[in-house]
Amino acid sequence: MEKKKITETITELTKVTLTIAGVISSYPAIELAAILLEYIYKILDDKGVLDSNIDQARKEQLNKAILSTVKETNKCLSVGNHRELVSSISDRLKLELSDLNNDMITLDAIKNKIEMVIEDEKIWGEKYFSKEDSLSIADTFYNSFLAEILKHSELRELVQITSIEKIICDLQQYRTQISKHEIELQQHDIKLQQHSKELVQIKDDIIEVKREINLFEPNFILTVNADTTPTEYFVGREDEIRNLKEFIRTKQKLILVSGMGGIGKTHLCRYIFREYVDCHKRHEPIDIDHIGYFDYTTSMDVTLYNNINFYKTGKMEKDIETAWKILRDISAEKRVLIFIDNVTNTPDTDESLKKLYEITSAIILTSRKTVIDRFKTYKIDEMELEQCIEMFEQIYGNVPQEDLEELEYILGKLAARHTKTVELLAHMANNKAWSIHDLCGKLEESHFNLSYISDGQKTTIQKEYEKLFNLAGLSESEVNVLEGFSVFPPLPLSADICNQWLNDDAALTEDDEIFNILYQKGWLQRSGKLYSMHPIIAETILTMQQPKTENHLKLINACINSLTFAETEVFTKVTAFLPFAEEIYARLYNNSNIIFGLFAGKIGYIYHHQGEYSKALEWYNKDLAIFEKVLGKEHPDTATTYNNIAGVYEAQGEYGKAIEWYQKALYICEKVLGKEHPSTATTYNNIAGVYRAQGEYGKALELYQKALDIRENMLGKEHPYAATTYNNIAGIYDVQGEYCKALEWYQKALYICEKVLGKEHPDTATTYNNIAGVYEAQGEYGKAIEWYQKALYICEKVLGKEHPDTATTYNNIAVVYRAQGEYGKALGWYKKALAIREKVLGMGHPDTATTYNNIAVVYQAQGEYGKALELYQKALDIREKVLGKEHPSTASTYNNIAGVYEAQGEYGKAIEWYQKALYICEKVLGKEHPDTATTYNNIAVVYRAQGEYGKALGWYKKALAIREKVLGMGHPDTATTYNNIAVVYQAQGEYGKALELYQKALDIREKVLGKEHPSTASTYNNIAGVYHAQGNYTNALELYFMAFYILMMRVGQQHPYIEATFNNMYTAYTESGGREDDFEEWFIKHVNDLNLEVS
Repeated sequence: MEKKKITETITELTKVTLTIAGVISSYPAIELAAILLEYIYKILDDKGVLDSNIDQARKEQLNKAILSTVKETNKCLSVGNHRELVSSISDRLKLELSDLNNDMITLDAIKNKIEMVIEDEKIWGEKYFSKEDSLSIADTFYNSFLAEILKHSELRELVQITSIEKIICDLQQYRTQISKHEIELQQHDIKLQQHSKELVQIKDDIIEVKREINLFEPNFILTVNADTTPTEYFVGREDEIRNLKEFIRTKQKLILVSGMGGIGKTHLCRYIFREYVDCHKRHEPIDIDHIGYFDYTTSMDVTLYNNINFYKTGKMEKDIETAWKILRDISAEKRVLIFIDNVTNTPDTDESLKKLYEITSAIILTSRKTVIDRFKTYKIDEMELEQCIEMFEQIYGNVPQEDLEELEYILGKLAARHTKTVELLAHMANNKAWSIHDLCGKLEESHFNLSYISDGQKTTIQKEYEKLFNLAGLSESEVNVLEGFSVFPPLPLSADICNQWLNDDAALTEDDEIFNILYQKGWLQRSGKLYSMHPIIAETILTMQQPKTENHLKLINACINSLTFAETEVFTKVTAFLPFAEEIYARLYNNSNIIFGLFAGKIGYIYHHQGEYSKALEWYNKDLAIFEKVLGKEHPDTATTYNNIAGVYEAQGEYGKAIEWYQKALYICEKVLGKEHPSTATTYNNIAGVYRAQGEYGKALELYQKALDIRENMLGKEHPYAATTYNNIAGIYDVQGEYCKALEWYQKALYICEKVLGKEHPDTATTYNNIAGVYEAQGEYGKAIEWYQKALYICEKVLGKEHPDTATTYNNIAVVYRAQGEYGKALGWYKKALAIREKVLGMGHPDTATTYNNIAVVYQAQGEYGKALELYQKALDIREKVLGKEHPSTASTYNNIAGVYEAQGEYGKAIEWYQKALYICEKVLGKEHPDTATTYNNIAVVYRAQGEYGKALGWYKKALAIREKVLGMGHPDTATTYNNIAVVYQAQGEYGKALELYQKALDIREKVLGKEHPSTASTYNNIAGVYHAQGNYTNALELYFMAFYILMMRVGQQHPYIEATFNNMYTAYTESGGREDDFEEWFIKHVNDLNLEVS
């Protein structure tokens, strides 16, 4: 036998022997030894120092020597953590050992490498070993191993390492060093205790510092999102501030601050709010424990939902109830002050305002309404004349004494002491360099006069403000900018975005300071680098100027561009612009201009990505109405909108409607663009995707092939679109269980992606993910992780660690660990994915629901059924709300919830939930869809568990009929059904029928998945169970061993199936008459025989 073959045989033999021996003997060190020795043999062989004369006798002696060694080493290992140790160091150890030179091939050198790896992997200390054991484990292992080698001349000849005496001497010196280190460790322990005391003091100091910098403010402030900064020109109002604070101090509950628009209600409340916050920062005594500031929008329910700081599930109705409960609970126990600004409704028009009556807090509303039921009205009148003059002079500068009388006339009579008007006039006069006399003359010439206004009639204020607008003498560009702000919502916008949106629109240079100029002139508001427009001014400009679409096309285009996001960007970065986009669309809408079709389509696209499908459809239909009117029903852009609408229906699981709309798009593409056009190929591709979702794989493959033919002919065989189609075709083969074909097509896609797009492109990462998925399905979990890691590297580097595609890859890695039974690792990766999806996509997004579902699956596998049900319910709440109660994903969650009840033995509830899932599957997907077959199978499992074998067989056979017809008789899912039916026959004692069906399942799994797939091992175990029941112990033991061997090699000792299979084998051995003490020897012999056969 060649030296290489012998080496491979020894390496594999040692690894298998030790790993399995670890299970039999419960010695955790054996598993560690299996990993270490595998690399020891490899490195010795690579350097040419391993003797090739290996016979069977010496192999058996070697195994006994190793067993003795690791039993001794076991004393140094922590039983609870050895598996994590092996997993952590194995890959790194392989790399380190490969760096050894020929003159370094000694046991001591290898031991030192192992120690370095352990230290670098940061697994010293109490997590894995005691301090003493962590220093001596490698020494113990190699001393014992060397001693065993030297006991046997045959073994001493086997490993020919020079200078054995030198190694022993080195080891003795190393022991001396360890003793020295132990003394140093004791000294370090003393220092550590001292540092621990210092650390406690430091923590206390940190808490105090946090108090100093007010990191506790978020707990004090209950709300988020609201703008609470008062105007920089806030003056006076001492009486109003004092009176409102007295209301708060005396615990008056419901207060309405009423007054005309622009009178200063908002800034008065913001001033009081900031005073309380500043007092809290300074730790000064105040009358309240918590404070909140709400900007009223639409209804009090929505206002509370948007502004209060709490954990949202994504189900709005439920979250609103939660928000109210939080507010009620806090106000019942603490002193709470709440401001609700600019309330435009009354309890008659907004029922949710009545819920405020239940809150035992001080609640201050601001409104132009003079009366709101149950609220005590506190009317804000005009400022005192002295305060008006003070504000005016803050902006204008000091007014000469001789001009004060004329100023009093302007502010008291003409401006009627109206706060916003005083501010605006001061800005105008200052900007124009008018004297007070000039200002007075200009106002009188224009017949400006607010003094006759009663209760702030908006139309009258607007009429007077039109006169000021004309007096301002604004340039064309300035008017254009103000028109732009007038079509925005009353929200602040950054200077950068103002430049992007309005510079070209107003024909300005990029560095023009027009926004600051308009602020200085009084027409814009500024807070830091944010600009906005007061509602009164906005209403005036809208009414007076009536902004025209044609004058603001560049603004619309700029906004559309801001709603566009690249493939490498997270779409949520543009969602902040949606309120602006919708307001601009409404204010400037012209159904004869094609730009509004594009605008509506872009808004719909964002809602589509957010999973808000009803809003997406609403905007796509607006898009469609314009395109059909302007371009016609057979224009390619109209076809694009048909495609978009179809995509929403597809996402909602309404496949019939999706096909209908895709067919409308296809008709246009084929008629107008031709059957060979790339857009036609795209529509073929889209329709194929629906057929795939419906389980009609033949139709899907046919259409994918049509799309591919067009793309290869028109774009070339190395175009990225061709790669996309290769990926899609591979996906069909993948789901059909034709893994070789799937890999072949994925590799074709990968070749193009790497060549044309590059090895670090997101599309390349997608293909890596797809290839990993095939290996995962084949049970080649190591390869799957390797390819997923390649995808992850690209995602994290190119897209970032918080991109949804990165979250998807985290999720995929978690799936592999879950399949291997490594539930801790799986949960870690799932939670990383969840953190991204909750933050970026939101807690109510379908992808977030998927992650809740996946984490629940792990908890279910661990037997934590309460946690599983809680997360399944969260997933269900989202899916029912966003996707609907009849979506396939909703049905999937019903199936999962049923599975928990089944596992708990609550079979009635399980059947009830499975029937709910079945109703959806049959109605939406059809009675011949693979998912319908899965639900039939699940129902059968419950009946089987209840011993109702006749009913179980009936449901299994319904599942089998679908799978044989749709997936084919050679599909892994079909094999699963054969297996399940066999289980029933076995339970009924019909062993012949059971064996026949198990064999059919085995033939498929060996052919499609391979002889070493975990599912193949499961079938070996099942067949062994039949032989076991029949008393055929020889065949049973052989197959149990095969199942155990495969599982150990492919999924590892931690998988839950390992223990069950081992117990089956052990039971069969003892029932066959074997002695318990002989079982280990019998087992090792089988390992040796198997490895010789493999070699």
